[in-house]
Formats: sequence, structure tokens, C-alpha cells
Amino acid sequence: RDIIIDVELSDVRRNTIAAIDNGAVMISFIPSEQDCRQDSNNVTNEFFFVIDCSGSMAGDDKIGLARKAMLLFLKSLPVNCRFNIIRFGSKFSALFTDQVTREYNKANMCEAEAMIKDMGADLGGTELLMPLHWLKENKPPANCPSRALVKGLARATNGYFNFIAPHTNVDIYVAEQLARALQPSIADVYVKWNTSQRILYKVPEHAPPVFVGDRLLFYALLDETMPFDHTTTVELFTGMQQQPIGLARIDHVPSVLGSQFVMRLVAKALLRELSNDQKTIDKELLINISIKYGILCPYTAFIGVERRLNTNNESNIDMKLREVPIMI
Repeated sequence: RDIIIDVELSDVRRNTIAAIDNGAVMISFIPSEQDCRQDSNNVTNEFFFVIDCSGSMAGDDKIGLARKAMLLFLKSLPVNCRFNIIRFGSKFSALFTDQVTREYNKANMCEAEAMIKDMGADLGGTELLMPLHWLKENKPPANCPSRALVKGLARATNGYFNFIAPHTNVDIYVAEQLARALQPSIADVYVKWNTSQRILYKVPEHAPPVFVGDRLLFYALLDETMPFDHTTTVELFTGMQQQPIGLARIDHVPSVLGSQFVMRLVAKALLRELSNDQKTIDKELLINISIKYGILCPYTAFIGVERRLNTNNESNIDMKLREVPIMI
């Protein structure tokens, strides 16, 4: 028989939790639906569908799957939203060029359906920069596949991705992505660190959007030469009115203080953020952080050295060095 455990919380779940080391603090923020809906009552949903129509989409009916997915997306869009479809390869073309997005209505939907049904893998190479640049330069009027490419784009925009295998039903993936796109979110989270210790680094520098039930992590690397401030608090706000949405108090130091687990997590997040900032990348700083905390960066590596103390031992007589090729 199955064992069912029913857990009833004695208090309202806190959306902000802190974990600490002597020189590091990690804040975990998981917003509720109420948190996300505070400023999203009058939001108009806008959808940009950017479709790879390069020659690499020709095999295994990949372009056919893209057509099926797009038709499902198109028929599932909510009322009062706006949308546009952009095809790209060596060049790119947008469905609507007079406006960045158009209202989702019957006429525009029929125009989009006609484009999707005629869509082919006929645009040459895979050049995604041009359509993304066009989207950036033509912002909507408002108040404001490469696996590595897809994953990197999702990570940079705090988005989500699905890889759909050939000859697979796309319905589940389309419904999953659309449901997430329609969720309320918090797009402007601000963090205030109240501590007497000097903060060396804060990660991330700019908080990404966060959806209901997702987790947003904030890190601070503190000056280890100063005594830990047990009165430290971290406040989270959102919106131009600085609406408070979370508070974490650090009123005690855990017994596992010497593990440096949180400090390594902070170092890893810091290295990732510094490595992604291609404009001001500091190679020496990355190497120093990597060596100090034992976390790899693009310029460091772990090296294992085998030392044989007793070379005359019989067990070492038949040992030979074999170089094993490793694909990276």
C-alpha cells in the first residue's frame, strides 16, 4: 500500500529564506501568485515567435514540427493579446512589418496561418542575431537549433526551453510553454542588504523576472576580515513604489559554519555572471576567485597528479601509462 503523508503548515509559508557562511549570504525568494499579481492586473500579453527556417531544419521533418507547434500556439493565444512571427536564416522576415505586433483577431490570425502553412526551411544559414537586433530596436509601444544557443538564450532571458524530438506530439510542449507565458510574474525585484559588514560582491547585479513558484537566488560575498553581523537583514521590493515582498533575518549562525558550502555557491554564481559580461571581462579576477574558492572558470582547470613513492614495488612493475582521448 502507498503511504500518504499530509503536511499541514502551522504558519503561512515564508517566501524568503536565508542561508549563511561566515563570509557569504544566500537569499532564496519564491513568490506566491499573490506576490506576482500585485502589479500585473492591466498587463497586455505580447508574443514574438522567432522560427528557425534555415537549411538545417530540412531533415527529419523538423520544419513540419515547427509548423504544427506554431499552429497550436496560434489557436491557443488569449484574447486581447498582440503577436508577430519572425522567420530567420541567413536573412529574416517578419509577418507584420508596419507594426512590431498586431492585435490577435480573426483577420490577423488568418494571415498568420497562411504564412505558417507555406513556411519552409529555405532561408540558408542560421543567423539569429539580426532578428533579435530588430526586436531590440523596434520595441512595442507600451509603458513598458543549436542546443547551446537555445539554452544560452533561455538562461540570458530567464526563459524556458523544450527540445522536441522528431515524430513527437508537440501538443504537450506547446501547452506547457503557453501556460508559463501567461503566468503572472515579477519583473523588477530590488534587494536591500542591511548589514554592517562590507559587501565585496552582489549577485545578480540586476534581478531577472521570476514566475509563481520559481526560485530566485541572491548572493552576497562579504569581507571575511570583519566579524559577522548577526543583525543582518535582507529586504526585497518590487515596482516603482518599492512595494515590500520579502524579508529575511539572520539572527543566528548555523553549526555548519565551517563548511563554506554557501561561499562556494556564491563564488560559482559570481564567476558565471562575470564570465557572461563580455564587455568588461577581467581574466585575472576570474582566475583569482576560481583558485581561492576551488570553483572552475573558463581559464582554470583541475589537474590530478599520481605520485609513485616506491617505484621498486612489485605491484608497480607492470604499470604503464595509457593516454585516453577525451572528447570535450
